[in-house]
Amino acid sequence: MATVTNGLSFFINDNGSNDELYDAFTGSLAYAGCSPAEKPRVLLEQKKYQGVGQVITGVVSVDFTLGQELTFRLDYTTKSHILSFSVQSPSGQVFNTITYDDSTKLLYITIPNIAEEGEWSYTLTVTSSVNDYVNLIATSKPKSTLTEPITVECLIPSGTVVTDAASAPVQVVAIVKQGRNRVIGADVK
Repeated sequence: MATVTNGLSFFINDNGSNDELYDAFTGSLAYAGCSPAEKPRVLLEQKKYQGVGQVITGVVSVDFTLGQELTFRLDYTTKSHILSFSVQSPSGQVFNTITYDDSTKLLYITIPNIAEEGEWSYTLTVTSSVNDYVNLIATSKPKSTLTEPITVECLIPSGTVVTDAASAPVQVVAIVKQGRNRVIGADVK
């Protein structure tokens, strides 16, 4: 049905993780859109770390269209698995005030006001437990209702099943848009 209507479909493995169910709900909400008065939340980064037992660092880019309600969220299996978490702005200001929601196993660092443009770095230290994971999700809303955010949609034209990428090349298509308008000449890596 999704192929015929140009919609989305989600498969959740019975033996899979909670991430699959969460991704399906997030994907369906993102696809449904929001009211014109409401600013859409844009996914900037999503990475899962499992049993690494080290300091993890990463970078999230905030362009000129984004910056309102910049939020770094961690989903976790066990709170004690997270030893520390902080975010640093492009100008060097460190944010490490964490809001915990133990009932949903989530923690947040939300940047107040409008976030600076540029590269935001995060540092996460976790224990070496092989049974625990942390899922990092960074999101932001647009700065203004007048400027649409730049988004990238990646898809595999042959479907979501890749049997053997080593024997046959896999084509990945990236569609870069600002609002409903395509961005021509974008360099996607």
